This record gives sequence, structure tokens and C-alpha cells, in this order.
Amino acid sequence: PVIAIGNEFLDALPIEQIIARNGVWHWREVGLDAADGFAFVDGRPSGHALEDGVRDGDVREFSEAQDHIADLLVQYAQGGPYA
Repeated sequence: PVIAIGNEFLDALPIEQIIARNGVWHWREVGLDAADGFAFVDGRPSGHALEDGVRDGDVREFSEAQDHIADLLVQYAQGGPYA
């Protein structure tokens, strides 16, 4: 048996982002700009360690949902409890 999940499925799952500002990772959030339009804004510091080579404005993305689905697929492929 084969299970195929398209990229579009994984891309539709929720994500969180952090952005580097002044040597610190901050949560990337959605707020309002000066014209009351939606815009990305820097949130509170995330607590993630800043690795070498990161520049101001670099963004990292995380998805617990994507990780969970991938783990379930690996377990299934290995004959685990979800097989």
C-alpha cells in the first residue's frame, strides 16, 4: 500500500514564525499598519537561540501539526500502532 500526501495538504496546516531582530528571535504576528491594513509585526521575544549566520529579518517557520502528521506517517510505514 502507498500513502501519498500532497504538499498542499501540509501547507494548509497551521504554522508559527519567528523573525530575527537586533540579535533576538521574535514571534512574527499579524497586526495593523498605519492605514489599518493587515501587516506582519514583531511580537515578544520567542526564547529560541539565535544560530550563527542569522541576519536581521531572517524568518524561521515551525508547524507542530506538520510534524505530528509526518510522525504518524512514519509510524504507519514502520508498522506501528496506526498501521
